[in-house]
Amino acid sequence: MYSCRYTSKPTGGRTGLHVLLLLLLLCTACGRTEAGTADRARLLPGDADAAFEYRGLYTPSNAIPQQMAANEAHNVDHDWLIWGHNLRKTALADGVPEEAFATVDGRKDRSQLCFSSEALHRAVVAYIQDNATQGETARVALVPDDNDLACTCEACRRAGNTPQNATPAVARLLGQLAREFPQHLFFTTAYLTTRHAPKDTLPPNTGVLISAMELPMKAGGSKGKKAQRFAALVADWQRAVPRVYVWDYVRNFDDYLTPFPCLRLVQQRLLWYRDMGVRGIFLNGSGNSYASFDDVQTHTLACLLKNPEAPVDTCVAGYLRRHYPVAGEALARHYLAWEDQVLRRKALLPWYGGIGDAVQAWLDPDGFEAFHAEADALKKKSEGDERRRLNRLLTALQFTRLELLRRPHADYDPARAAECLELLAGHEAFGDMAHYREADGPLDIYRWEWRCLMAENAAAPDALQGTRLDFLSQPDGGYADASLLTDGRYALPTDYHTGWLISSARETVWQLPAGAVRSGAVVEVSFLCAPRWRIFLPDRVELWQDGRKAGEAVVPGGSGATPWTKYKLKCRAATLRPDAPVQLRVTQSDEVRKPTVAVDEIDVF
Repeated sequence: MYSCRYTSKPTGGRTGLHVLLLLLLLCTACGRTEAGTADRARLLPGDADAAFEYRGLYTPSNAIPQQMAANEAHNVDHDWLIWGHNLRKTALADGVPEEAFATVDGRKDRSQLCFSSEALHRAVVAYIQDNATQGETARVALVPDDNDLACTCEACRRAGNTPQNATPAVARLLGQLAREFPQHLFFTTAYLTTRHAPKDTLPPNTGVLISAMELPMKAGGSKGKKAQRFAALVADWQRAVPRVYVWDYVRNFDDYLTPFPCLRLVQQRLLWYRDMGVRGIFLNGSGNSYASFDDVQTHTLACLLKNPEAPVDTCVAGYLRRHYPVAGEALARHYLAWEDQVLRRKALLPWYGGIGDAVQAWLDPDGFEAFHAEADALKKKSEGDERRRLNRLLTALQFTRLELLRRPHADYDPARAAECLELLAGHEAFGDMAHYREADGPLDIYRWEWRCLMAENAAAPDALQGTRLDFLSQPDGGYADASLLTDGRYALPTDYHTGWLISSARETVWQLPAGAVRSGAVVEVSFLCAPRWRIFLPDRVELWQDGRKAGEAVVPGGSGATPWTKYKLKCRAATLRPDAPVQLRVTQSDEVRKPTVAVDEIDVF
């Protein structure tokens, strides 16, 4: 029977002397602790019994050497000499030589590298010699730039490259460096143009990182066609390199602040990886940005990385009892119930999702509000470190409460929204809570947008509010509820998940009932401009009746459209028959590949 030893000595419960001894061990053996230094796997206590030799946790509760030592876990900011797509920031920081750029379609392309280039080889050799401390085993990642281009210069083609496959040239350089530096470990990734494993066996100090992004985070994720493809990819690479590491994910990267109860699902995945012979795991969390319940999740994940059979309930409850003596029992009861709900519903936890996904997976809005009230009451009874932790958690959870108020058909309460916004302003006291998501997510901007949204929602109802619209075109899956467009509730321009109706049809047509639009009225349609998400303004927005065009909006074109902006485009109706329906036609440009429009609200004034 496995006993989770982290329960009796959790992260924050270790004595200062114990942590100091671990740090002295790290510093003595490594010589330094700053980012970019050598591999520390061999220095972590208990490695002989651990399921995985590399146990990476990229979370705010595993961000500094003291935390890594206590968690007995790694962090890529500290233990890789070169990590990820960072050759340009490390070995090529002084500039990329012309010969090191890829050749694509017969021309030099500065957006990709040539891995047959001797200049690239010399740059990596020099970087290793200058930065790896003697006697250390450094991990080095050789990864093409993050796009689907592969070099097809004469040397790369001789190595075996094709326009879709860069593995041959990358593998050749990987093997060359591995033989030159047998004391170090060299990795690439099974990703885009290097997804396919090399045909030849590489030296014993090589490896690969395989992303689990395509594996859905849900119960039974190790079954089905996606799991079969993943297992086959692992097997292919195991025939070529001795070290296969899996790059997996433990956060909703569009929402760090709503809880993400993934521990039981991660446990299932880790057991599967172990049984496949995977030797290392990198769990990608929120980096240095605060995430709700990150402390207890990091502790439990560290436990599972050593032994995937560790009891999740014991790890969670033990940690919370120690660090939250007043509120720990209540926190554990609620959090573990959310974990159980995810399994019971066989729900998907998306890597990029909105509040509706959380509600579908585990979050009961009324129950969450009750949990918040209970945690707030317990905070007032706590003191010291526990009170500080609870204050941070409750500040973050105001974001979830606000998101619940934004859901379609939810009971929007402006008084509660104002209360949550005021409490969320407390995030300014916490330096790691400036952002709520991976990209473009400043909480200050979110709060400002919410104030704009409250003003929109408070405006006088338009003539179309509550009117039923009918699709005359085929709606996208999950976006067939046209009532979203006339509910009088507005969406944020920096979040396409909630409140927007998405359509990828070249022409989307809604029918408004007879009499809904009078002659001379203005029909106003809110569109999102977010090219990064491949959401564009339409080419045309028109009113039609009886087979004739009865109005058209002026659409900003080209550089005239500002990203992350909600545009309210207006069509003034010509003379209309009051006894005939009116069609609203939204046409997308033929010049955009796979265009998408997002519509917020349709108003008539």
